[in-house]
Amino acid sequence: MNGVLGTWELLKNINQSVYTNAYDKASVVVVNLCNRGGTTAYVRIAVSTSATAPGNAEWIAYDQPVAPNTTYERMSIMVAPGKSVVVRSSSEQVNAVCYGVTSATTAPAGVSRNFADVPFWEIS
Repeated sequence: MNGVLGTWELLKNINQSVYTNAYDKASVVVVNLCNRGGTTAYVRIAVSTSATAPGNAEWIAYDQPVAPNTTYERMSIMVAPGKSVVVRSSSEQVNAVCYGVTSATTAPAGVSRNFADVPFWEIS
């Protein structure tokens, strides 16, 4: 599958899984974090076996500043089978988009929305 793997509006200071590789081969993904708020947000990205509690060594971006109305993009992240891309933001005004190439021909059911009642936005 190629294209958007999922989109989210992030909750403040909560680790959230934005993609889990449920396939038997590595996936290549890009994570784009958009700060639509009026103040600088600080974001984190990890690749982890835990969808909510990455270890210290698993963070690949840590408190990266994202100025108002700008984006931070992390490209070409290799995600091994069973691992998740986890993001965290200091602001609720940050959207996350995860897109890339997986070994599947169709999207998995649920597309890694591992948290209940969290709002998200869709790209048309």
